[in-house]
Amino acid sequence: MKHDHKGETYKDPVCGLEVGRISAIAESQYHGKTYYFCAGVCKEVFDNNRNNILSVIRSVSIVYKCQGYKYMKPLLIVLMILGDVLASHVYAGVPRNLEYPTSIPNADEVARQVYFVNHFYAFSRFSIDRHPKGLAIIVNAAPGKRPRKLLIERHINNAIHDGIVKSREIAIVREGKDRSTGMLIVEYEDDNRPHDHYVWLPTLRKVKRFSQPAYAESWAGTHFTYGDLTLRKPEHETHKILGVTQFNACLQALRVPTPDVELARVLPEPSCQAKDRDVYLLKSSRRESGWWYDYRISYVDTLTYADYRTEFFKDGRKIKVIDRDWRTMGMEDPRVQYWSYAYVK
Repeated sequence: MKHDHKGETYKDPVCGLEVGRISAIAESQYHGKTYYFCAGVCKEVFDNNRNNILSVIRSVSIVYKCQGYKYMKPLLIVLMILGDVLASHVYAGVPRNLEYPTSIPNADEVARQVYFVNHFYAFSRFSIDRHPKGLAIIVNAAPGKRPRKLLIERHINNAIHDGIVKSREIAIVREGKDRSTGMLIVEYEDDNRPHDHYVWLPTLRKVKRFSQPAYAESWAGTHFTYGDLTLRKPEHETHKILGVTQFNACLQALRVPTPDVELARVLPEPSCQAKDRDVYLLKSSRRESGWWYDYRISYVDTLTYADYRTEFFKDGRKIKVIDRDWRTMGMEDPRVQYWSYAYVK
């Protein structure tokens, strides 16, 4: 856009039409600049979406001009832009204050509720830090190898209100060769901004910052991926409710074939807490091709939105299962849940 000089023309930031200061129908101030519009409808689009409209219009191929706007509103242009803007708003991130549904939810709303539960947004702060039974126990049983156990102290802070950071999570290893290693994960309010990861390396007494891992990258050497635990968001998939049924199974739990008294002491028994609960069958398919799975089916509690089981499929074959033993805190909001254990195979 050109600066204010008499006689010069300015580009309407919505439709791209060149307008003059005198001929412009409307104008708006933003970040110290004056933007001119060929029609009131363009100003309305800009004013309602000024935080992202400038980035949106750079990616939209506009083939219509608003010439003759006095006789024809540029509805096609507005719809093109609003389509992108509204799509970004629908999946602008799951807020920490997401309301509990008051009517039967659609598939997208179920997916958002599941994300809300899995990120513990119902808690202002959440900690797992009591030793030894209160710590998160991660057991990785690779074929042909002795099972590896990790005790993890975990703290989540969702009570940050600076308009920038959405949540912070700290995980600290409490046993084994990686003892005292810590990781800080920062999630931002801007849903398009990658998470920041910081690792405390006790042997070096240094903090190392690294970029957001790939979604398919293994988490702590387990069969969990970063996508499974933190990175996968509702907008990364399309969602469809296949029906409502009863969850008719007990959850799986790890069984170690070789005797290991210490490990057997901490391993949970298979849980049947979720058996006979009413669940949505939620099918979530990747928007992009070439991923390690084509779609997944989640068994989501119709009351708490806890996902007890998720089955992953590739080329029509089931390739992975994640079971989560969700437990209630007995609060007024039924989504205040935590998992006793999670199992992946």
